[in-house]
Amino acid sequence: MLQLRQCKLMFPSVHLLVGVCSSALVEQHKSHPVFSSEERYESMRHIRWVDEVVEDAPWQVDQEFIDKWQIDYVAHDEEPYASAGKEDVYAYAKSIGQSLRGDRFCLAMCSLRGRGCPSGRRL
Repeated sequence: MLQLRQCKLMFPSVHLLVGVCSSALVEQHKSHPVFSSEERYESMRHIRWVDEVVEDAPWQVDQEFIDKWQIDYVAHDEEPYASAGKEDVYAYAKSIGQSLRGDRFCLAMCSLRGRGCPSGRRL
């Protein structure tokens, strides 16, 4: 939760989106999850720093997903996340300058454009 707080406080006005992959996707790329998709979605909704949960988020963030959700930044820790035959599943966001790196970030999609923030910023 501290990583989500860190994301939320990076900018003065932020709408923090947290992407949560489905259980099927997690099992396909990682291992069998302890909690079901629905339990993980609901858990994220109850964290005070999270404004919105993106259910069934993709394993790899691409331009289509960034555009659909109006994401300005994808936050993750600095270590490359090798998976699904890729050296780093966050390489795309890093390559286009839309990656925030921090101390042990979890994945958080961040948008500075949007929905109800006084300054028009979403994270």
